[in-house]
Amino acid sequence: MTITNTLLREISIEKEWNGNSGESSVQVQLFKKDGNNYTAYGNVQTLNSENGWKYTWKDLEVYDQEGEKINYVPYEVYSNGNRIEEGTAIMDGKYIVNYSDDHGVVTNVYNYTTVSVTKIWEDYDNRYDTRPGSIKVQLYQNGNAYGQPVTLDASGSWNWTWKNLPVKADGNSQPYQYTGKELDSSGNPLEDGGSGILGTNAGGDAFTYTVKYSEANKGDALIITNELKPAVLRLKKIVDANEEENEPIADEYKFLIQLKDAKGKLYTTVALGHEEVSGMIFVVPPAAGESFTIEEIVPMEYQLTGMEVTDGRKDSLKNDIVTVLPGDDITITLHNKADHSGYFHNTESVTNVKQFANETGENFKQENYYEEPDGTNDLTKDFASDFHGVEIAALVDLNGNGFKEKRMEEGDDLLG
Repeated sequence: MTITNTLLREISIEKEWNGNSGESSVQVQLFKKDGNNYTAYGNVQTLNSENGWKYTWKDLEVYDQEGEKINYVPYEVYSNGNRIEEGTAIMDGKYIVNYSDDHGVVTNVYNYTTVSVTKIWEDYDNRYDTRPGSIKVQLYQNGNAYGQPVTLDASGSWNWTWKNLPVKADGNSQPYQYTGKELDSSGNPLEDGGSGILGTNAGGDAFTYTVKYSEANKGDALIITNELKPAVLRLKKIVDANEEENEPIADEYKFLIQLKDAKGKLYTTVALGHEEVSGMIFVVPPAAGESFTIEEIVPMEYQLTGMEVTDGRKDSLKNDIVTVLPGDDITITLHNKADHSGYFHNTESVTNVKQFANETGENFKQENYYEEPDGTNDLTKDFASDFHGVEIAALVDLNGNGFKEKRMEEGDDLLG
């Protein structure tokens, strides 16, 4: 009788989770390795919390029939039983599988991260009702669009968080870099420092914003700042010499210039003397531009001889209408010339602008007046009149017997 003693051994495997609580279960399989060939041995086993995420294969023969030592290697396997190799990202990149040297411990490293985006508006707290109702942002992974654009709006406090983003492709790769870009109203990405139309406001108007991005690394918040792109308009006055005996015009003489919007509503009024430039007239035009009519109340001895763009976009002015686009910085120069010998400016008289506040035709109050040459700065009484708007007041020399005020309208002749 022959008695054969066979040497037996055990192989154990243990599952560990790194980075989160893990899944409900995983499957493992023992393989016999011969060179580069792997043969499944026994049945697939399930590891879960009930068995402590451990399993031991027992009574394994140490040597085969030829006396060669058998190399057993345990692996985590897919649902089809195929081996999951070291460093492989599984479950849509959620985990990366790592093994100990003897494959006795298999560790699933959590491979997901989150990236958040926050929108910051620099548009004067939407004072001009320019902000669109929503904007779209596209996420990029290593410079390539990842997923679909997302919508940010006030209901979400202009924030969004992308979840379950893989940190890297596999255990041997470098981490992904996630960035985001805002899309214009046509769906095109805006580059850092670029400008575009993001959408329309509640009234259906579109305005231009510039965009600035912060740098976003893994897990960091991406900041997108939109700055409203306004415009600046300046008006300048030049009184051209006309070889009159009283030239050049004295510095205290002012010309009243008005800007009116497309509906004829007064936008602003400035008073300029010779070679004076107005302050910046702040305009928030829609993307298509905003047009203003330039009107000057011309003193009776002058004529308006023309307007020209002396700084900025040359095609912004057509006749007396200036169209302002986002980002414009335009200076319009108005030229005047005396059309006959002056009545005022070779005396101590001065043109004075009076503007009244109410529209009822009674008890007009004076506003935006200018100082007289003698230092007074107000007419001494209210006016009860049906005249509304702007008057020109002149001081008339009474042949050395003092002065009287005379209210003038455009085209009136002081001596007529």
